[in-house]
Amino acid sequence: MTAVRIASLHDLSAEFAGRNPEWLDGDELIRYQAITSASRKMQFLTGHFLVRKTAAQIFNNSFTDWIYFTDDEKHRRLKCRQDGLPLLYCSISHSGEWVAAAVSEIPIGIDIETFDKQRDFIAIAKHVFSDAEVSLLEKCGAQELKEEFYLHWTLKESIAKQYGAGLKFEVSRSHRPVQVSDVNEASLHSWLCRDYVCSIACNTANKIETSGLPEEAIYRRWRNIPVNRQS
Repeated sequence: MTAVRIASLHDLSAEFAGRNPEWLDGDELIRYQAITSASRKMQFLTGHFLVRKTAAQIFNNSFTDWIYFTDDEKHRRLKCRQDGLPLLYCSISHSGEWVAAAVSEIPIGIDIETFDKQRDFIAIAKHVFSDAEVSLLEKCGAQELKEEFYLHWTLKESIAKQYGAGLKFEVSRSHRPVQVSDVNEASLHSWLCRDYVCSIACNTANKIETSGLPEEAIYRRWRNIPVNRQS
């Protein structure tokens, strides 16, 4: 069971308007209270609400039934207050007006990026991406460059978040994603949309349940390989 949900900040904030954040737990609540920016507080709330809502939709209970925590190995987890339900892995991401959440029974990472930020994509790529990926970007036109940069960025971020290790440049530069057609070979999945790209890292061959993605989203499967290995 692996599920991905995408929603807008506006729609999510309307769902729990007027509620106190008492459904946040322990360190999660402490983190929320330490945030001083109103916009960042809203991003935090909507992400932590959406990941709970995703689990609740799968198991037909309430989002308040789920406890969010970080385990000893830095995995983000969800535990149900009801007995008999599995301990889940989860991941949250947000960019601009969009929030993404993923839950699974195996480690998972998710990242979403909108296309509204203009950056020096090639300069950043030379620090973070493999030489093969940089070469690919250097051949792109302006719009394709932006889409390809954020696609590869979200793939790398999702891998980093899958095991709570953070994005380590020495690792990200020494690996690159290659597209695959066989679901059994895939460890990465991406959806390219008009306004954003979203990627997950999850070693599953089972169907991924998705909600909130536009019909025109372009879905692709990938695996991550060392750069000195032939694809």
